[in-house]
Amino acid sequence: IHSWDEEGQQLIGKVVEIMPFTHGKFDTEVQQYILDTDEGRVSTVLGAATDKQIAGKVKPGTMVAIVFRGQKQLADSRSVNRFEVSTF
Repeated sequence: IHSWDEEGQQLIGKVVEIMPFTHGKFDTEVQQYILDTDEGRVSTVLGAATDKQIAGKVKPGTMVAIVFRGQKQLADSRSVNRFEVSTF
């Protein structure tokens, strides 16, 4: 799974597969996206909030550009990653 470390980091590729992922830190089911990129096949998890924002827009065959926009602190001392996802 692709790790998101630096704000502004991006991943561009064609979505090959979308499948459920349940091994995250929040114990909720999110989507795992498998992408074909210039560097090869990569998988990434974006989280429930981003999944809701892109639902219906991203499916296998869609070209996407994903930009990591840093982390947002939650009230309970946890944090979530923020993403910007563009389709083309």
